Amino acid sequence: MAQGLETIGLWIAALGTTLIASVSKEGETSKLYVNGTCSAAIGAILSALAATRTVKIRKTVREKLERRGTFLRAVGFALIAEAKGMPSSIRIAGAFRSIGNAVALLGLELPSSNKKREKRIEEGNVLAVLGGTYEIVEAEKPLTRVERIRFYGNILETVGDALSLNIE
Repeated sequence: MAQGLETIGLWIAALGTTLIASVSKEGETSKLYVNGTCSAAIGAILSALAATRTVKIRKTVREKLERRGTFLRAVGFALIAEAKGMPSSIRIAGAFRSIGNAVALLGLELPSSNKKREKRIEEGNVLAVLGGTYEIVEAEKPLTRVERIRFYGNILETVGDALSLNIE
């Protein structure tokens, strides 16, 4: 059941990230933010696809998809963290999420026989969830359609990331 819940969580996170990316260009002057949200969305979709065991993909391809998806999320959130003109809560959350995905990527690079592999992946995922939670807590009341989509997209992304945690 944990594997199924992890996959569902990753798809929910991918949906949330994609929602944010879909409105990122509206009213934004920061190309870093737009590019960051698009990169994070593509990475989230690749990670979710890699975790979906019902999709017939060779093991090596699945592992490459997972690493590339995590890498794109780390880069995307790093771009968001550097985006000028964005509220500090979004930039701080982006930094946490970027660092979290980078730590998870370090774990993915370890051999599957290494006992620290799963620990690094989970530590990274927890950092990413903390970043999303911080952004939710610090968010201003969303007034415009774009702000509401971003807010609820972030909630979906954070809840999805939390569901994908495999903490036992």
